[in-house]
Amino acid sequence: MPTRLAILTALALFAAAASAPSAAAQVPPDRPPPTPAAEKDIDPVGSYELTVVVQGQAIGSFVKIEKKDSTFTGTVSTEAYGTFTIAALKVSGKTITLSIYAADGSPVTISLTVEGDQVTGDWSMAGDGSKVTGKKVPRTDVRQQTSDVRGLMSAVTGCPAAPSARSRPPARPPARARA
Repeated sequence: MPTRLAILTALALFAAAASAPSAAAQVPPDRPPPTPAAEKDIDPVGSYELTVVVQGQAIGSFVKIEKKDSTFTGTVSTEAYGTFTIAALKVSGKTITLSIYAADGSPVTISLTVEGDQVTGDWSMAGDGSKVTGKKVPRTDVRQQTSDVRGLMSAVTGCPAAPSARSRPPARPPARARA
């Protein structure tokens, strides 16, 4: 009889365990899945060489972004349309969205996604828009481009380029008076 009692007790415990809810089923309902870590915003400061298509024509452009205090500033220069001041700039993850105003006052939005030194995106304004491709320019190239622009301006205007503060020779000491 004691073995029969032990067997019946074991069966009762087994039946009770089988009918109880499992630990997995005891997870609170409607719990949202964990969210992935937010993507860190890139630092947009720097220069970008871009190619845009305007009215069917590929045009080279150059974007320069600086940070003054806590505000981003800069310019967008194009071969065909001149230079425009950046009116607004927003960074979200790897995407830079900037706004300029065309010569006629029309708003232009440029969206650039930066992956390493490669840049892709698009631009749009009333009646036009297209894809944008290009690259972020390493800082050493920016200095060289500044030098190249000075040389180009000198060649176009015929006036010698003003030397930068770094390239000026040191001032000569005043001549001594002879007695």
